Amino acid sequence: MYPQGALEGLAIAVALGGWQIHPSLLTIIPQRQLWHNGILLLSTSLVIIFAVGSSRREALLARARSDFIAGVSHDLRMPLAQILLASETMVMRRDVAETERLGLANTILREARRLIALLENVLLFSRSGAVELAARLEPLSVGDLFTDAIEAVVLAVEDARQSIDARAPASLAVLGDRQLVRQALVNLIDNALKYGKPAQRIQLVAEATSPTTVRLYVDDQGPGIPPSERERVFEPYERLGKDQTSERTGSGLGLAVTRQIVRACGGRVWLEESQGGGTRAIIELSAASIPATVGRAEETV
Repeated sequence: MYPQGALEGLAIAVALGGWQIHPSLLTIIPQRQLWHNGILLLSTSLVIIFAVGSSRREALLARARSDFIAGVSHDLRMPLAQILLASETMVMRRDVAETERLGLANTILREARRLIALLENVLLFSRSGAVELAARLEPLSVGDLFTDAIEAVVLAVEDARQSIDARAPASLAVLGDRQLVRQALVNLIDNALKYGKPAQRIQLVAEATSPTTVRLYVDDQGPGIPPSERERVFEPYERLGKDQTSERTGSGLGLAVTRQIVRACGGRVWLEESQGGGTRAIIELSAASIPATVGRAEETV
């Protein structure tokens, strides 16, 4: 030490004698023991990292399951409540006018179809998680596919005060599974209904993009999806952040099931921005050939 001021120039030396140090600190640690301690420390660190990662995955899985149950419960509760209300009205008011009775019957039919679509999504997702989703591929008229999908959602479209129209050349056909592709289209239309603006017109369009491929488009006039979110929404249970607390939110399986269906049919699906600023969902499948008389060209609701 070298003091300053009045004590400047005074040197102070501090030292320890060997007798003041504990003998264990003077012992040289063998190199083998150092390696053993290092390996033990590394192993302990890896176990801690794996444990933290596993705990985090379990927490995320538990949260995803909770969100899924909440979404499915919401989707089940709404149509069941509508069916119950319409049924009670028909039972309690036996003198209801024929027009009103028809409206109540349509409500029951519409909500029953919603329940069936929801259950089909859950079953398809569960089945594809256990075994590979098997598709029975056959040539399908695009016009017929559009007609089948519209028939499944027509009451929901009318109830939402929206409209839907389809345009497809009568000779256009794809290779796919009729029931699965229909479900994929219904899922995309259902998303368009949920997130589109009031009085919007949903467009179903098809075109041959090459001699071997056909694209099916579902366009809405909603707010659209940011480019950074378009891939993420195809993951199971995923929804946009703004929809987490929305009354429109569902199980988060619609797009995930749609992708599994399209892949099982040998195609692909993705999202883009539509010409009107909304969302365009695109399904690309292999082209097929069927007699032109089989297809139904156009339909508007």
